[in-house]
Amino acid sequence: MAMRTGRPQGWLATLTLSVGVLTVSGSVLHGRADDPKRPSGIYVESADSGSKDEPKRLEGTMGQMNPEGLGASMATMGFKKPKLVTKMAGDKSTTRVPPQSSFLFVFGAKMAGRGSSPNDDPMAAMAGMKDQMNQLSPQTTSPKDYVLVELTVADGERVYNTGNAKPVKCKVENVESKVFRVKPEAALPPGEYGFTLAQQAAGLFYDFGVDGTATK
Repeated sequence: MAMRTGRPQGWLATLTLSVGVLTVSGSVLHGRADDPKRPSGIYVESADSGSKDEPKRLEGTMGQMNPEGLGASMATMGFKKPKLVTKMAGDKSTTRVPPQSSFLFVFGAKMAGRGSSPNDDPMAAMAGMKDQMNQLSPQTTSPKDYVLVELTVADGERVYNTGNAKPVKCKVENVESKVFRVKPEAALPPGEYGFTLAQQAAGLFYDFGVDGTATK
């Protein structure tokens, strides 16, 4: 999932270092056994503990990345840090979740989506590529590799600006091998959000939105 440009751009890797990382809780959750065979990805759990709904996997959305402030950074010998602005089409994510949702991070389980050949069904090939984008990066093994950020909305787009990023503090509970439950420390206010790699300038977001009024 991590974006590679093929040439060294060290400043890009440092852009999101100040965004923050998920805080880890030492407690381990005991309860419903989660299926370790589901495809890799981030799943939304219902805020209702008695719900029988299956967790829904968040879809990965690729935004358009644009660096800003490179000239000023060079002119000041790096004193002024450059920013990376990622824009995603639409002012709302198609995925809406309750304010007190929790999320399951599933790593390396049943990595779905295979490469296609010229003889493959084009629709099946496209579905496979989409599924791969919904998976977590195979180079990551922990929710600490990701950060949950609040996105701003401007001119019909959702925007992530590393210069004024708004991180969300979360607790992490180890459910079982390669499966973690991530839950924001407080109910999420209405707005647009996304999980993304914490220490790489990646344009891929697992996005969702919250409607209504947050409850305590």
